[in-house]
Amino acid sequence: MQIKNAILYSLDEIAPDADAIRVLLAQKPFAPAGALEASVHGWVAPMSDEGDLLEVIDGRLILAMRSEEKIAPQSSVRTRAAEIIKALEATEGRDVGRAEAREIQDRVLTEMLPHAPTRRRTTWGIINAKDNLLIVTEATSSKAEVFTKFLRDTLGTLSVTRAKTDLPMTHYLTRWVQHGETPARWTVEDQATFEGQDGEGVIAFRNHDLGQQDVLRHLENGMRVKKLALSITDTLTFKIDDNITITGMQLHDVQQEADDALDDAGMALVAIRAIEALRADLMAHEQAERFTDESVGTRPNKQAKEVQIDLFEHAA
Repeated sequence: MQIKNAILYSLDEIAPDADAIRVLLAQKPFAPAGALEASVHGWVAPMSDEGDLLEVIDGRLILAMRSEEKIAPQSSVRTRAAEIIKALEATEGRDVGRAEAREIQDRVLTEMLPHAPTRRRTTWGIINAKDNLLIVTEATSSKAEVFTKFLRDTLGTLSVTRAKTDLPMTHYLTRWVQHGETPARWTVEDQATFEGQDGEGVIAFRNHDLGQQDVLRHLENGMRVKKLALSITDTLTFKIDDNITITGMQLHDVQQEADDALDDAGMALVAIRAIEALRADLMAHEQAERFTDESVGTRPNKQAKEVQIDLFEHAA
């Protein structure tokens, strides 16, 4: 289990305990797709082929969803369907309507599925019940939502909310590059993507000192940071975007050497703790800026709790 990407959710309700989840996962184990199934999902052991469907690591619940999808090229489906439609129109002397054409395409797809190659992928989920936090190891919202939907179907109920900042995340990313005001443990690295107002114009920087004046001038002219590479002291490097999607997590060389002797569970815990530290630092940084930045304005203490909930609801 290697965590490279992460999308974060807050749990809006109390998660079932480990024993209850273990029973429910066992009711939906992974099985290969049948001849006529286009795609299937099921639960597998998160750490090893022979392990439990649910692992508990330092209080975190670890589970894994395996997906299998039949790869029937749409171009082949359309070509075969077009041949059938052409022959049908020639034989019967009539035009084939849209509804009938779709039915023919569906029939062709069904005929191809038993012989189509398959593709498998595994998505891990980490439930931190103490902080009401769910981490899904995907880089896109669509894939993460497949996981949360299947988990909801398995548990019977699951209400989650994507992590978000009270102000747009681009506000913080831009400020960190422009003024160097990152949370204490974070360092701006040498990669970023800038975007113009209303999404017009994109500039990608790679291996570039983001503190140089030629870079900062773009921000002075109204561009905003959409994606930024950061590092957490002595632990890892990662990228974070304006949706708080974390990608490209990579352990530093020193940390990697220190963790060479760890098993899969130990390695996973290093990444999980780093993500949790990132969340806590971001939440604290947002709260501090909320009260000290004159451009944002000072709010009463009651608002501090609201900011925390906006970012990661129920987080401690």
